Amino acid sequence: MGYFKYHNGRENNMKRIMALLPVFILIILLILGIQLKNFNYLTISLVGMLFFIPIMLFIGLFQLHSEGVVLHNFNQYTTGMKWFYGLSIFIWVLNIVLAMYFGIHN
Repeated sequence: MGYFKYHNGRENNMKRIMALLPVFILIILLILGIQLKNFNYLTISLVGMLFFIPIMLFIGLFQLHSEGVVLHNFNQYTTGMKWFYGLSIFIWVLNIVLAMYFGIHN
């Protein structure tokens, strides 16, 4: 388990926060777009999250694999990793549902 041997928890948490920071900025743009009825903010946030989240997950998992960490079983993930990936996938699925909703109703 090379990744956990070379990286302490504090650095690992900081990487997760930095990875999710653009997502939270895009969520703020989404809320502003809905409140102000500005479809430019709404479109930028939805498209940004649709593309950013899968790329972020791919890069994060690629980094783990390149450092020699191979996780075959879900039980091998730490609690922080489960929350990080679960939250990212939940936001992405919610974003797809919102994009379909606004695509149908506008």
